[in-house]
Amino acid sequence: MIVDCHAHYVPAALLERLKTAGARFPSIQMLHEGDNFRFAFMGGPPTRPIMPRLREVKERFSWMDSQGIDKQVVAGWLDMFAYEIRADEAAEWSRFLNAEMLAATRSLPCRSRWWRRHGSAPRRGTRCSAARPRCCSGSARNQARSRGWAPVSTRT
Repeated sequence: MIVDCHAHYVPAALLERLKTAGARFPSIQMLHEGDNFRFAFMGGPPTRPIMPRLREVKERFSWMDSQGIDKQVVAGWLDMFAYEIRADEAAEWSRFLNAEMLAATRSLPCRSRWWRRHGSAPRRGTRCSAARPRCCSGSARNQARSRGWAPVSTRT
């Protein structure tokens, strides 16, 4: 079995949900033009466009097949981690990202292709640093693991 142990993923459903959940994140703007999606944080410049293979599952699976890859360890896309935002909003954003990643990877008909998901947590030095397990799963660390999460990928 070939496992790609370093892959990034932005669920298309996350982008759709953000259209209606945007008010929860006043410091985060999602920019959508045609087939391009970008983020902007705290009024700053937009991120790079989210490449289709990062968000489109059919393209990803086709590419994995062409490379002989059986499974992937997936984590969020670094450009969407929002390093710049306030700690309380960062914790809520991490919970949102993690919930969407978990729902997306669990709901895929080919979800056996996904091996593990890494959760996101606010950067070090914030008031939420001690709350990382809660940011990862919305509850305690043991519940995070029971939901299929690997150890948390923290923002540094």
